[in-house]
Order: sequence, then C-alpha cells, then structure tokens
Amino acid sequence: MYVGHHTEYKKAMRVAAGFAPMEDMLAELDAEEDNLQFAMTAYGLCVLLEAHSETEKADALRQKLLVRDGFWFCFSYLNN
Repeated sequence: MYVGHHTEYKKAMRVAAGFAPMEDMLAELDAEEDNLQFAMTAYGLCVLLEAHSETEKADALRQKLLVRDGFWFCFSYLNN
C-alpha cells in the first residue's frame, strides 16, 4: 500500500498486517521526537491494542500521546 507522506500511518499498518511486531513498533515509537509523528502512529497502535483486548497497554499509550500536546492545533480529532 502506498501511503504517500503519511509514513507514520504506514507503521501502524505494518503491525496490523503482521509485518512488524507490536513490541518493536512501541519501542521505536518511544524514540520518536516529533509529536505529530508520534500521534499518528500511536493512534493507530491504540486501536490495534484495543482490538486485541489489550486495554491496559492501549490506555498507557494513550496517556503518552496526550502528554505530547505540541500538535493539537493541527490534529483534527482524537477520541479518548
């Protein structure tokens, strides 16, 4: 799938498709310095975690996401 400039969405999709382990992607995500890039990947991973009934991990990731508030003006919607 070609995702153009939405490379962070691609990371979440790689996990969903089984091409990357969730734990590896979460570790990579922890190293992400850009708040918007972090948010795009984290949102997709939260959805995947919830879909696999890993609610505690999804909640923990969502808390990391909400702390990074330097991008809210350009991030249209996040359902918590």
